Amino acid sequence: MDKEIALSSAMSVLERGSNFSIDNSEDFNRCFDHVMGLLKDAALLFKSGSYATSTFMSIAAIEESSKSELSLYTRRESENKHRNDPLRDHKKKETAAVMHTVAMGGRLVDALGDERIEELYELTYSGGLKRLREDALYWDIKNERIELPRDVVDRALARDLLLFSIEVFDDRLVGYTHYSIEASRTTDELFQEIADL
Repeated sequence: MDKEIALSSAMSVLERGSNFSIDNSEDFNRCFDHVMGLLKDAALLFKSGSYATSTFMSIAAIEESSKSELSLYTRRESENKHRNDPLRDHKKKETAAVMHTVAMGGRLVDALGDERIEELYELTYSGGLKRLREDALYWDIKNERIELPRDVVDRALARDLLLFSIEVFDDRLVGYTHYSIEASRTTDELFQEIADL
């Protein structure tokens, strides 16, 4: 894993600025709850056997975790730059979210193992996570055959990405406010529940 990729991606957002900006605890807590809702939805979908849609929601949670954290630090740009805002770029948000610190906690290593975590880092940094995001929601034609999201995402991948996204959320957002520390107990329980399945 190249630790510099995520940091470089985050720095490029901060240098450029964004229309997205969070400047108070109330707005941060609202964004925090939004991401936590995505994770809960991903878990519900996973438990019901909708693995592809669960994966899409897990990836969205990774992106929204990044956007929420970086919005605390971005320089506010003119609304006219809406179309090229770096916090609308899926790959940039994914890459900036997946810092090397995500794997420093023991629970992710215990649940997935070092090799699988390395594969998820590589998937993110290579742009594969962005492709998977699309493949998890939309059907396509590959080799003259219809490929459905369920053909691309199996239970193991959905589980691993859900656990990974919960850890990204925890790494990126928990600790900025007292509320985030208290509310993170919910995602801690969710992590353990999914890890035990």
